Order: sequence, then C-alpha cells, then structure tokens
Amino acid sequence: MRRIGRKKLCPCGSGKKYINCCYKKNKAINKTTLSKAFKKEFPEFTIVPTSPKEQKMSEVLFEFAMPLTDKIEDEDDVALSSAVHLAAIAWNASFFSIEEREKLINEEIDDYITDEKDREITKAILFGMMIRREEHFTDIKRLIVDLEITNKGGDLHLDVISGPLTKK
Repeated sequence: MRRIGRKKLCPCGSGKKYINCCYKKNKAINKTTLSKAFKKEFPEFTIVPTSPKEQKMSEVLFEFAMPLTDKIEDEDDVALSSAVHLAAIAWNASFFSIEEREKLINEEIDDYITDEKDREITKAILFGMMIRREEHFTDIKRLIVDLEITNKGGDLHLDVISGPLTKK
C-alpha cells in the first residue's frame, strides 16, 4: 500500500491537501486496523506514519537494541524477543527522572527476575541502554506504547505502536 504525504493533494480528487481531506478518516481506519491486529484499543496519541520519510519505530527499536541482539544466534527467537523487550523498557525509562526510572524498571522486572544478582545485572544493562538512547537517539521523542514480535516464515517481524512524548 502506497503512503500518502499529508501535504500532497488528496487522491480522492477533491483538490484539497490530504491533511485537510481524507487524512483523519484514513488515520482512524489505520488505528482500527491496528486495534484489531493487536486485539486491544490504543490511546488517542497513537501514531500511524503517513510519510515514507518518517522513521518507523520498529526500525528505530531494532537499531537501538543492536548491542543486546548482536550476539544472539539467529534461531534463538526467545532470546531475541527478550532483548527487544528489554530495549523497549530502557527506551521508555530514559525519558523519565532518575527516581521514576528506578521505579519503572523495578516494576517491569519484578515479575520476571527473582534472583537478586540477575536483577542487578539486568538493571546495569538497562541503565547502559538508557545512556545509549540519550546519546544516539536524542531526536526521537516517542514512547513505545506496545510491541509485538511474530515469526513469519522463519523471519522475526516487529510491530511497534508509539506515541509522542508529551510533558505535563
């Protein structure tokens, strides 16, 4: 499916720019499609890119996660999925204050890691990844709302739903 730039003429033939014509309707359709695909409702701020120049958050997240995923064997889907999920936790936590980061990280790993030594190692990895986001991905100010990793014919596919970072 071809993406339509928001400032281009609408393909419906109205003569209006796409953003002033069918953009909102198509965006709503895309959100509905995404909601059905993930079997959940998404917040109002969910982004559905319409410009081919806009970076896909799935590509950003894979690039961000590279220090965690580079050493993983191709056939180890569980390890790759875990690494991407850890990267997403670090990505989101990096937008918060130090105190809020600690709380968020503890909440995220409490259910999965019970061994104290493993928890400390995981926290060190997450804090290192947060520094990576702050140093190398400073221009991308989007929170990861949800992600899903699926195996499609032997290839892993990452779907990411993201929203803009908004300050209160």
